Amino acid sequence: MKKKDFDIVIVGAGPSGIFCAIFASERGLRVALIDRNSKIGGKIPITGNCRCNLTNQFISSENYTGENPMFVKNVLARYSSEDLIDFFRNLNMAIVSEGDRFYPMTKKSETVVEVLDRRVRTKNITILTDTNVMKCEKILNEFHIHSTTGDISSNSLAICSGGKSYSKLFKSGGGYSIAKSFSHTVTKLYPGLTSLDTDSEDMIKLSGVSLEAEVSLFCGEEKVFQRKGSLLFTHRGFSGPVAMDASNRISKCNGLPVNLSICFLSGKLKNFESFMNHINGYRTKLLKNSISGILPASLTEAAMQNIRVRDDIKVNEARRDTLMKLHKVLTNFNIRVKKNGDFDEAQVTVGGVRTSEIDPKRMESKLVKNLFFAGEILDIAGDCGGYNLQFAFSTGKIAGMNA
Repeated sequence: MKKKDFDIVIVGAGPSGIFCAIFASERGLRVALIDRNSKIGGKIPITGNCRCNLTNQFISSENYTGENPMFVKNVLARYSSEDLIDFFRNLNMAIVSEGDRFYPMTKKSETVVEVLDRRVRTKNITILTDTNVMKCEKILNEFHIHSTTGDISSNSLAICSGGKSYSKLFKSGGGYSIAKSFSHTVTKLYPGLTSLDTDSEDMIKLSGVSLEAEVSLFCGEEKVFQRKGSLLFTHRGFSGPVAMDASNRISKCNGLPVNLSICFLSGKLKNFESFMNHINGYRTKLLKNSISGILPASLTEAAMQNIRVRDDIKVNEARRDTLMKLHKVLTNFNIRVKKNGDFDEAQVTVGGVRTSEIDPKRMESKLVKNLFFAGEILDIAGDCGGYNLQFAFSTGKIAGMNA
């Protein structure tokens, strides 16, 4: 390919890169969109269990981890979930909600990719797929991008190349070396939104059990996370949205022991006397059956084994101190986390380009003029529920409007 000048070159054609390209093109800029993969769309096809959870009704900075919480507030103030929904509806894509989450009406992520692909191809955007960027440099006031399909130059450069998540499925994460070449700091990278592995043999017995529970994550003695949500026992430990959200905070532990405290009871039953009032209504029944209407039987049996109570004991045979021990296990089930999942299963990368080096109002580097960053490459990771896609779209739009 002969050298061709562009107003902006965007490295990475995932959600942030596509939005950056669309909004830059709408300003009349000549745009080149580069991606290592064969199609644009990045990880959109597999998000939200392939249903594409676009955003969340109750989105806020509290649903993100990173060194600079105010960065997320600034981003969301400039492009909100309502703005994102309006964008897709204006492209005639019907959107539906499930609880606080928004999806395309088809419940298929391919729908979102097709809508964005059509939008990109109606704009003045040159698409270069199957193209690996080897080096980027700035000479005087011009960026030079050296790739496997040739060298191009531009006035501005946007790095939207994603993180290290789903590493077996996608060729991504190369943007970190580009960021470092421009003297940007990349914080330590961790796999996020993963399962949590434990050493407990009880996990095998409980594998497949799913329920609502309140989960707290401790780094040493410090509680760094607490939330109620859907929890799934696996043969290795825990999964489900609340466990995956907790995994995003493990990076804060810095080598300290990581422990989970799980409360399986809710409402008044968290109070011991209320718990006693409940089971005393079944005085002649087996103790494990008195709780069967509240918790899965296998979990109740595991809790009783934990405190060494035989499973055929009746409520009226159980001593008060025994019931106190059982209640404590059900409200404060402690278990050591051995590790979280790896980047092959991670849905997001925790860590990235340090946001203190980026202007959230423009997504422009504070170190290099006309260099922009957006999406997962930044030191921001969201919870399950559409938060990461929203952040990618928001930062991409802001970069495209200011490049």
